[in-house]
Amino acid sequence: MVNPACNVALKWPNDVLIDGAKVCGVLIEMEHDHFVVGVGCNINSSPEIVRTGAEGARPATHVLRHRLATAGSGSEDAGGAEACRTEVAEGIIAAFGDWLCPPVARMETAADVVAAANVHLSQEPQAVRLDGVAEGQDAGGRWVQPLRVNADGTLQVRDEASGAEETLITDYLL
Repeated sequence: MVNPACNVALKWPNDVLIDGAKVCGVLIEMEHDHFVVGVGCNINSSPEIVRTGAEGARPATHVLRHRLATAGSGSEDAGGAEACRTEVAEGIIAAFGDWLCPPVARMETAADVVAAANVHLSQEPQAVRLDGVAEGQDAGGRWVQPLRVNADGTLQVRDEASGAEETLITDYLL
């Protein structure tokens, strides 16, 4: 669906980025013994985001802008937008179905979700850059290797330069 030349990334814990711009957000809450999942995805438009000053934020984008051009896709026209909406909705539903009910086991508790995330981290290790500047850091941030998701939902990482481990609590990752 998205052109393979685009850089698609997860910004921990709940944003999806295309070429550094936010395209999607996922919220997961636990209600009693069930998860409530909300997905917001910019399909054929995206808000204008103020990028300067104290209110500056990450730019936004939409899927249609980065869509893989296929025969008859209609790219930016109304038909292309409708086809794109359908394709994204079907993809999200299929992905959640595969994730929630994998052939080997069902995930029924928060511990199951954490365990599945840790399996994914162990199979596809990928260094990420911490965004922002803290005391002793240069403006480029620093690279860390995600190690595991802890039982409380925090992310355990290892600093690529120093080898020190630390726990991240919220959306520090770019």
